[in-house]
Amino acid sequence: MSKNYTQLFINLVNDVLDTEKSYFNELENIKKLDFPSIEKKILNDYEIDYPINGNKAQDLFVEQIKQFILSSQDNCTMDMSTLYHVSKQIHIDHLVNDKKLEKGHIYYSLAKTIRDYGIYNEEKIIDFSNKLFWKELIKKLYLLNLLSQNGFFANLREDYNTEIPHLVDAIIFFKKYVNINLNCIDGEINFQKGQDKKIASIIEKKLQQVDIFHFIHFILSQSRHDKTIPFNYIINIAIKNIHHSNFKKKNLETLKSMTNYFKQFINLFQLRSFNQWEYIFIDETNIQEKLKKQILHSSLYLLSYPLKTSTVINYINNLIGNSALNTTFEKQFGFSKNNLIDFLHQVELFGNNQHIIKLDITVFKHFEQIIKFFCIDSKNINSRYSVPINTTEEQNLFVHNPIIHYKNEYYIIGFKYFKMYFYNALVEKIKSQIDEDITTKIGKNIDNYVEAIFENNNFDIYSGKYALSKREVYECDLVIKIDDKIVFIENKNKALTKNAFAGSNLHILQDFIRAFATSQQQLLRHEKHLTEKKQLNFLNGKVLNYNNERIIKISLSPNNWYSIMNNRLQSLLLALIRIRFTFKEEAPVDVIKSFTDTNKDLDKLTKIIEELNQSNNLDNILFSSLFIPLELLSENEHDKNLIHHILGLLFMKYDTNNIYDSYNEYKKLKKHAKETKT
Repeated sequence: MSKNYTQLFINLVNDVLDTEKSYFNELENIKKLDFPSIEKKILNDYEIDYPINGNKAQDLFVEQIKQFILSSQDNCTMDMSTLYHVSKQIHIDHLVNDKKLEKGHIYYSLAKTIRDYGIYNEEKIIDFSNKLFWKELIKKLYLLNLLSQNGFFANLREDYNTEIPHLVDAIIFFKKYVNINLNCIDGEINFQKGQDKKIASIIEKKLQQVDIFHFIHFILSQSRHDKTIPFNYIINIAIKNIHHSNFKKKNLETLKSMTNYFKQFINLFQLRSFNQWEYIFIDETNIQEKLKKQILHSSLYLLSYPLKTSTVINYINNLIGNSALNTTFEKQFGFSKNNLIDFLHQVELFGNNQHIIKLDITVFKHFEQIIKFFCIDSKNINSRYSVPINTTEEQNLFVHNPIIHYKNEYYIIGFKYFKMYFYNALVEKIKSQIDEDITTKIGKNIDNYVEAIFENNNFDIYSGKYALSKREVYECDLVIKIDDKIVFIENKNKALTKNAFAGSNLHILQDFIRAFATSQQQLLRHEKHLTEKKQLNFLNGKVLNYNNERIIKISLSPNNWYSIMNNRLQSLLLALIRIRFTFKEEAPVDVIKSFTDTNKDLDKLTKIIEELNQSNNLDNILFSSLFIPLELLSENEHDKNLIHHILGLLFMKYDTNNIYDSYNEYKKLKKHAKETKT
């Protein structure tokens, strides 16, 4: 059972209030009559000289509390964030109980005082189990609030954490409409005896009474920018239940009510109110938690950017572009790459803007083999997909089965948003049946593709191996020289693993390191070589000269990491060099090896950053990094200003969940500026 820090804190406060009741009442009466007198009284009781030379009594007492905490620092084992979670829980209890929590304003104020007054900024503090320490500290914090003209919060603020009202509404909703009492401990829902699975089951049973195709159409008709709708979760649960639907209810009120059940359920996990600005302050203490929230938010809420069909085709060309693999592919699966491309073009013509495409067999007769390759029976799709955070046992996922077979008909759901699922399915099938190392080979194909994009736009480009000496030979994917800038691009074909998608903090962090940190390490190394040697001599004969141009480093990924790509990368890099993975003795050998290798990658990143820091402006170097998806290049491959718009992302940050939206916003801004000038 989870340790209830909030209750421990409340018990400590109640003990202090009982023990010091007469003293606190005396001070309250003094304060009502004459505020300066209470200052003298409290300072005198603690043998602190009354303020002179402009010092405030409050400031002197803050320093007294700070020294008291620091004097016991040797035994600090509790995270300071615990006090934040305690204040959050008190706020939740206050709202759930219709603002009738007795002494709630006192508990809330005391839990927040250390942080709000800037008394103590270390990561750890003494645990609540040390009652003597905490009773004395709580007494001092109480007195500090008395020294304020305003005193304790008269009303708990209801807007300091945007997740709280949503969470409270969800708790009340399930108590009222489903008769489930949810237990919230330290600001997090603590599901008892499978309550989460029970709620998911109730929602699915309600969903089965609805015309699910009609419901899917309703959901996909909403704006993809609606941050209240968990699009991905709804679509996956709806698809799972197509086979069970009685297709009766389809009126608008029923569809809205059904949507609200989904909203309230996911609100219990507190992933809805995503604010990109809070990620400005990411560091080694919170990087795991923040990356996890971003990944889970994306997997539950985000509706993908509606990519062009040509982008999916470009990905497929990079996957099975060489003739040898294409021949093997055709023998194994019964259709060629060109057959598949023709099929995707046909689907686009047939119903790209339809939310649900029912494949007309008379039209798609020649693509029967392809349809069977990508399809799954509605009885089997998304089996075991239920509770949003526990997804390690999911099978037959929609992301790998984009065509659904139902009652002798074939359906494509949300082709506009999910067309990349055809590529995902293709990768999985090739990996399992033809070539398990296909992802490595894709990387080389992508390098050639990206080089061709910029070569076709007449940029001065460099790529391949370069030598610093006979013994020192390095390789870079691509370099672009443009005006007063030199842009290094490094591609890493690393996607989220199954454990990461399931919400494992460690695996999310490890996957991110593999996709971003390793490429940045290589990019930083290239920058160091160029700035020190003043030129790079490529083995193909080209020479890249350095004349104090600004060096930009772009980590490119075939996979969209959504809001993570919008993060302040300078903060991420500095956080990564301060962490390492450690292991318990009973950890499996393969796990130890995997994370040991990741530690080595972090060592390399740390070393190059430390070397650059010795003789360079490290802030400028780390600021000049970007993390973008390949699809952004593919969607805009014919844009002559592509690289300029990408570099604009260095200076403009937007509160969006997809870096592609940031890119488009920057394009609009530049277009508007140009039109204003003319």
